[in-house]
Parts: sequence; structure tokens; C-alpha cells
Amino acid sequence: MKTSSIQNSILGLLVIGMIGCVPTQTTAQQPAAPDPIAVAQQYIQVLNAGNLDRALAFYADDAIVHTPVGLFIGKAQIARWLASENQATRVTPRDWKMQGALVVSTGTVLLERFVKAGVGAVEFRSEYLVDRSGKIRFFGPVLTLTPEQQQKMREAQAGAPPAPAPSVNPIEVVKAYHETANTGDFEKTFAFFADDSGAFVMNGTLLLSGKKQIADLWLREDVKTTRVMPREYQANGNLVISMGKVSLERFRRIGVDPIAYRAQFVVENDKIRFFYPTLQFTPEQLEKIQAAQRTPANR
Repeated sequence: MKTSSIQNSILGLLVIGMIGCVPTQTTAQQPAAPDPIAVAQQYIQVLNAGNLDRALAFYADDAIVHTPVGLFIGKAQIARWLASENQATRVTPRDWKMQGALVVSTGTVLLERFVKAGVGAVEFRSEYLVDRSGKIRFFGPVLTLTPEQQQKMREAQAGAPPAPAPSVNPIEVVKAYHETANTGDFEKTFAFFADDSGAFVMNGTLLLSGKKQIADLWLREDVKTTRVMPREYQANGNLVISMGKVSLERFRRIGVDPIAYRAQFVVENDKIRFFYPTLQFTPEQLEKIQAAQRTPANR
């Protein structure tokens, strides 16, 4: 389940209001930020032209790319992904829209590994986070294959050696992370993250690249009061999806508690390399958040 545009935009405003005012320049002093949709569209045009060097230039130095074939943090890793996966990529977007801070695009894509299997174009949904300088800081495409396309991929992969089994069940890693985080112990919780990990928190408004950012800009304070109540875990390789409810201090203060969540974890070498939670508000909870936004005391 995906959060709606109003959910993301309201949450983004609420987060800013609750952590204090951020000094801004006047309109005359501050240049207008590039249109995020236009940036993402230009990136796709360059990618479709096969100019991978120019495509790489669209990314910020600390960007994160999370694709079905892996997680890539920083431009060096992203460069390797572009060279290995995108020589013959051809994207046909169908729709572009803003969803809170994210650019969301849907359409079809031709990928070399699918073409070789006789699959052809597959449906995609991609998320982009574009910063004020016009650089892409996050790119997350999700592919949806029809049952027939899935069968062709299985046939094409028949006989291939199986992927090595992880030394520890990734679901158990995520469960242990939740149990530890619920104690409020920052050091023990922080130890679950890999050195080159990333996180995309605050409902797609705060992207963190590296353990220092995860600690200083989010986890050190967040772990003190956040309490998670998992209901279900699913795993696909090293990708773990956790669903349940969470209690967050910034929402408890306005009577919004608990909140349904869906979180993605990428687990590698028994460590969390990527964490991407999204909140799923009920209509009644959204009304309370809107009311809090209209109340000066909560700004």
C-alpha cells in the first residue's frame, strides 16, 4: 500500500513545524529550485539515449538507488550499476506526478535481461527525490511483471545456480532490530546498520546516506520515543517487508496513535543496509493532523 499525496505533504509540513523553523532566504536572495519532474524527465531522456556518463551526472554524490537487482549508495556504486544494467534500457513513461516531496513516474521499461528472456516491456513505478540544486538523491524503481512474464523469467533462469543462502535469516535480523529499538538503546540499535547504509525516513522527506547521517539526523533522537508493533514480516531474498503499527512521539502529542506502517529493509551480511518506512494514516488521523497544522501552538 502506498501513502497518498496528501499524506506525504501533510507529514512533511508537520515534521518541519514540530522540529522548529528553518531559516530561509528571501525570494530575491534564493534562486528558484529546478522543477523536480522536469529533472526526472531529463534524466530519463539521457538514459534512453544511452549516455551513461551524463546520466550519472544527474545524481548527487551521496545519492541512493534501490532497484530490484540491488542497493547502490554513492556515485561510485551507482556508476557500476548504470554500466552493468542500463546499456540498453529504454523507458517509456506514461504518467508523472508529485507525491509529497517525491516525483512518481509510471510506465513501461525494456531491460536487457528481460529482452533476452523474451519478456519484453514490463510495467514500472519509480520514485525520485530531487534536491534544490536539481540533483537526484534517491531513485527507487519497482517492476511489476504479469504472470506470463514471471513464467518466462523462471524458464530463462532454470538451471542457474541458486543464490547463496544468507548466514542469518534476514527476517530474524529485522525482528531483532525492532526488539532492540523498542528498548530505546541507541548504541545497540545503531549497531544493526552497516557502515555504508542508508535510510529514507519521515515518509520520503529525509534521505540519510551513511551511518553518521543516520545517527546524527534521525536515529539518536528517534529511538528514544518510537515504539514499533510489528504484525507481519515477508522476505524476498535480502529484502524484508515489515507491516504493523508504530507509536511516534510527534504524532502522539496531537492524538494520532498508533499509526499503521509498511517498512522495507535491505539486509546484507547480517546488517541493515537500507531502511525505508512509510506511514499509512486513516482518514480520521489525517483530519487530526490537518487540525494541528491550522493551530499556531503546534507550529
